[in-house]
Amino acid sequence: MPAVLIKNYSTGMLTRRDIRMKVMQALYAFMQSDNKRLDTGEKKLIESIERIYLLYTWQLSFVLEVFDFARKRIEENSQKLLPSYEDLHPNMRFVNNRIAIALANNKHYNDLSDKAKTNWSLHEEMVRKFYNTLKESDAYRQYMEAPKATFEDDKNILLFMVREMLVGFELLQSHFEEMDIHWVDDYDTVLILLERTLKSWKASHDEYVKLPPLIKESIDDEQDDLYFARQLYKKVLLNTNQYDQMIEEKISNWEFDRVARVDIILLRMAVCEFLEFPYIPVKVTINEYIDISKVFSSPKSKLFINGMLDKMALHFREEGVLKKSGRGLIEN
Repeated sequence: MPAVLIKNYSTGMLTRRDIRMKVMQALYAFMQSDNKRLDTGEKKLIESIERIYLLYTWQLSFVLEVFDFARKRIEENSQKLLPSYEDLHPNMRFVNNRIAIALANNKHYNDLSDKAKTNWSLHEEMVRKFYNTLKESDAYRQYMEAPKATFEDDKNILLFMVREMLVGFELLQSHFEEMDIHWVDDYDTVLILLERTLKSWKASHDEYVKLPPLIKESIDDEQDDLYFARQLYKKVLLNTNQYDQMIEEKISNWEFDRVARVDIILLRMAVCEFLEFPYIPVKVTINEYIDISKVFSSPKSKLFINGMLDKMALHFREEGVLKKSGRGLIEN
């Protein structure tokens, strides 16, 4: 058999914001835990990041199982004792979805699926409920009744399943939570990863195209996502007392002990990036932690985090301790 060229995506699916959120969760877990071994916490952090790809594989396998379920129903209907005209002449558009077929035949996906041991045979009723709900949607009817389905139409029905249906499909969420208690926190993140995969899928992609990697790996430490995660996690823990003193000095009209734990962790992480990561622009750090606070903290945290980081960045700049270089110039 001739050698096959394996084609790759250029970057990972997880963004640096996703990585920051996993580090924040790991730091919070460390604060709550009786085990204060830094290396144990770091190991759990990396495992939590890597297990996202396992959930991604299961999520994708569920989507493809829905297509397989629809295909089996068509076959069963055609074998009825007294099949109707529709049973013998079914609309095959959904089951012939070009992207779903390409993904189901994809070598990389099948390797991941085999490794994850994905299997929905014991959960047919859950698949049935999802499929029946899909069939009742306007998006499905419009897709099936259109005179012709383009490649973009195939993509859009898949995106509808991910964006509109899987988001609120509690049966699947509960199932994944039973499989891994931590997956409940990653469920929505993985839906975003699925969306990114589908949006980037091209008609030219074949069975040998590799699915995008979870993270960006590089011989350049600045570009390597796991290196960034490890360094941010370790540096925050090793310098917690120092960072807390800096933060406390800038808190106005509020006691340090009364600040929400999540907000304190986000401030520690931002201070760490200010002082220890010369290649990350100050504005990037500020914007990232403001956005993360919207997800994990209280409604007022956005303003609090924004005000604190602006004051601290200005103070560090005046003190001459912001050592940004290259792509991380302060004015960027």
